Amino acid sequence: MTALQKSADTRFKLLKLAGFAVMGGIVGYGVGWLLVDYVELPALDGLGWSDAVALIVAMMLAAGGLSVLAASRNGRALAAATSADAPAGPTEVRDMRLQGAVLVLSGLLLLRRLWRSCPATPPPS
Repeated sequence: MTALQKSADTRFKLLKLAGFAVMGGIVGYGVGWLLVDYVELPALDGLGWSDAVALIVAMMLAAGGLSVLAASRNGRALAAATSADAPAGPTEVRDMRLQGAVLVLSGLLLLRRLWRSCPATPPPS
């Protein structure tokens, strides 16, 4: 592969990444708008910066845990993702699944904490 081909491949990958980012922003805005207007979830207008950062961290934990759980379904894919020489054994797959479950649960617990402190959430009756 020549340097010109590598440059074209890199440019294509960056354009593809930028396209995915734009589409993710559009879809995320639409889903957020639907959740606030039709599902009547509370808007996050009065959320402080620390709560906003905690919300981002919680979503990243949950998404990372789900991706780890998805990757642990196939031992060969798991070995390729971790640059191992042989397919992952049952113990390694089990450990990855447990780590994914912990990540998902920690993200959900942080989201639950934020849900209770959200200023737009009415107090429980």
